[in-house]
Amino acid sequence: MSPSSTSSRRRQADRSKATQQDVILAAIRIISDKGPEAASMQEIAREAGVTPGAIQHHFQSKATLMMHVLSTLVDENIEAGQFWPPVDMPIDTRAQTFVSNLWTRFYKQPRFISAWATYLSCRNQPVLLAHISELRKVLQMRLHATFPTIFPELANDPALGAFINLVFSTLRGLGFLEMFAAAHEGTQEQLDCLADLIAQRCYSQSAL
Repeated sequence: MSPSSTSSRRRQADRSKATQQDVILAAIRIISDKGPEAASMQEIAREAGVTPGAIQHHFQSKATLMMHVLSTLVDENIEAGQFWPPVDMPIDTRAQTFVSNLWTRFYKQPRFISAWATYLSCRNQPVLLAHISELRKVLQMRLHATFPTIFPELANDPALGAFINLVFSTLRGLGFLEMFAAAHEGTQEQLDCLADLIAQRCYSQSAL
């Protein structure tokens, strides 16, 4: 392969990556500014300055796009250190800050509902579901890898994986309940209970 051909392929790959990022950011802007209902493929394409066909070329479907949106939002917060409190905080404060950050910056946001509602809508499409599940697996691995660095007291907990799943499942469930106005009552109490659960598990493991 000639140097010019290699350079051309690299430029094409760079353009493709830039287009994908533009589309993801356009979707995030629409969901944040106008709500999940406004994030149609046509509206996202208009916001990103591309055609709906171009979006399908890069993302296959809206479900795939929304999972990329979800991954991008988590990545941005992880890289900015917004999820994770300093490890030298007292255990109780650290647990409360961790739960509060995750809730306010991610699970409470309308874009969380939009991304997961779209994901669930493709459950009868096995090939697409498998692809999106792979994206979820990568995201889950990152969260599982970081959690014990913030709560080193749990690093040797034999049930750590199950406990991390419980923490995120609880937050995910509360996020879904945000769709219902009546569910807002008692949310903070449940978040406080979750933070207490994390803190108490840290204390119990530290005592071993």
